[in-house]
Amino acid sequence: MTFTFTLIDLAGSVALLLWGTHMVQTGIFGGHVWLSA
Repeated sequence: MTFTFTLIDLAGSVALLLWGTHMVQTGIFGGHVWLSA
């Protein structure tokens, strides 16, 4: 039971990390596009 919760928690952390990285990259590139427009 504990292992399952740990696995879910780990998966959630990884997903959050990937989403955060994607948002940062999108924000940076979006900013460059907006500045060059």
